[in-house]
Amino acid sequence: MKKKIGPFGELSFLLGTLILPLGTSLMARGDFGLSVVVVPAYLLSLKLDFLTFGMAEYCLQGVLLVLFCLIMGKFRVGYLFSFFAAFSYGVVLDFWMPIVESIPLPTLGHRIALYIVGMMVNSFSISFYFKSYFPPQIYELFVKGLSGKFHIEMGKFKVGYDLASFAVSLVLSLLFFGRIVGIGVGSVACAFLNGILISFWCGVVEKIFDFSPRFPKWKAYFELNESEQ
Repeated sequence: MKKKIGPFGELSFLLGTLILPLGTSLMARGDFGLSVVVVPAYLLSLKLDFLTFGMAEYCLQGVLLVLFCLIMGKFRVGYLFSFFAAFSYGVVLDFWMPIVESIPLPTLGHRIALYIVGMMVNSFSISFYFKSYFPPQIYELFVKGLSGKFHIEMGKFKVGYDLASFAVSLVLSLLFFGRIVGIGVGSVACAFLNGILISFWCGVVEKIFDFSPRFPKWKAYFELNESEQ
């Protein structure tokens, strides 16, 4: 049996943080619509000159974290790591955006190809997040925590959250620009294909990497904090 690369428990989070924003940047450049979860931040960055896409992302996730704590009626130190994950994602997103914006797209075919690459990069990077023991970004924390609190099946809660994000995105789009921006056929494709692609990549990376922790005490701490939620 081929020896796996690792232990990769901590590096999987780092790799996801570096690559996921690249996928988002490629999809934004392709301009066929983003995942509805990130569209509100994208629209705010287009409307407000002082906000970059990355800044809007971690600001909105910060607001969502406050709302999450109010609804849950408690605060855990581990929640701050979720905000750190969101902040890191935003910083790296702002690094990738100007680089990707410089890519020439002379034809519709080039846009389609770039968008597909972005979707693949996105799902690939998320597979590393799924294999990491670190707390997720606030979007995922919100869905996981509130679905548990109100005893709603997480998949159903996620659908409701995505629909709410779609509604907010649509309202902001029409309010800011008088037309639909940031939502398109690609958004629909993401909704249907992301789960399939993520499952595929999870199977691939499991065969290559050993996701056991290099620092078991870190994992024990986060697992303890998780059990207290």
